[in-house]
Amino acid sequence: MSLNKAIAGLAASVLVASVGGCANAKEVACPALSDTHLRYVQLFDGNPEEQVSLIADHSNSAQGYWKLGYVYDHGRSVTVRCVYADKQTRDIAISRRVDACRYQIDASGTTKLDCE
Repeated sequence: MSLNKAIAGLAASVLVASVGGCANAKEVACPALSDTHLRYVQLFDGNPEEQVSLIADHSNSAQGYWKLGYVYDHGRSVTVRCVYADKQTRDIAISRRVDACRYQIDASGTTKLDCE
């Protein structure tokens, strides 16, 4: 398994420490931090401490996505963990329904996340 694929799989499996508060579906974005960049994201069914990580429905070395509607259909919610190049993390609890989250990794290794 390639390193990028392993990172993408790991990103799909895990999320980060709490940012405090919940995000609305249209507000889901990892915060920009000075002197570092977003390296990968992890998604969880519920609280990351429960260790129910979600595997991306599709992933490769440059992009991927998770279909998430079923989590909300069962009365649960999703948490996104943002993991930065300097190993800092931020968790974003998404209380309002999002049907999917997509990520893209550019040539420099910076990740962008979009959930709707």
